[in-house]
Amino acid sequence: MTHVSSSPNVFTRFFSNPIVGVTGSVASVLGVIVAFYFYFDSQDYRELRYFVHPARAVVIKAGETSRLSITLDEKPVKRDVSAVQIAFWNEGDKSIRRENVLHPLIIRTGPEFPILEAEIRKKSREVIEVKLDQDRMDVGEIEVDWNILEKHDGAILQLVYLGDTQLPVIATSIIEGQGKIEGKEYSGKIESASEQYSAISKSNMLKRIIGFIYIAGSLSILVFGLIAFRKTKSGSRSLRYITLTLSIVISLFIFTLSLLLILKSNEIHGPPFGF
Repeated sequence: MTHVSSSPNVFTRFFSNPIVGVTGSVASVLGVIVAFYFYFDSQDYRELRYFVHPARAVVIKAGETSRLSITLDEKPVKRDVSAVQIAFWNEGDKSIRRENVLHPLIIRTGPEFPILEAEIRKKSREVIEVKLDQDRMDVGEIEVDWNILEKHDGAILQLVYLGDTQLPVIATSIIEGQGKIEGKEYSGKIESASEQYSAISKSNMLKRIIGFIYIAGSLSILVFGLIAFRKTKSGSRSLRYITLTLSIVISLFIFTLSLLLILKSNEIHGPPFGF
């Protein structure tokens, strides 16, 4: 009978402890933060993305003998001629219609690097009706138009331009509800395509590794707190509860940050419909 009656008293003392109440409050706050994160993450939005394929082709290498020759304005071209593929698509849940485009999608190589040829190599669906305006190719610009882009709708373009394979190719546009997309996927840095791809891959991998290290650390802190709670002498009851509470609070906090970090490490490295 004594053993049965003491169990409720142990639980009563534990849950009536103010430190345990603080732990519950902290856990509740973290739960609210996570709930808000998933709520806003699940909202419908438009997100136009673009990706420059890291592998480029050299059509003509300046200074090398070739049976192929290119002229521009009736003059022979004595510079490198390269080809690059660029993909664009809607990563958001909300469709991007022509009327949602506040500034058209323009792909640039730069005025000193004219575009010689532009073509659509692939479309996610025929209904999106992608079109290219090639009137400004001589200044290194292509304007892209479409009827509608639903989630994961997009296309792949191929440009043949004057310049080497390290030439930065960027895209700009302003979409209703999204704003500018210029350099968005690459943090605004103008780098070569291979450097862009490598930077995104390394960044995402690093985020995942750090996230899993944090999770392991949070579990270690929790285990440490439980061991300390069990091994601390009964005369130091306050110290036991303080140690356990701090370990739970810190563990929950680190664990929550770790999950959010891992969730944010899923940047897409290419179009969802493949090259």
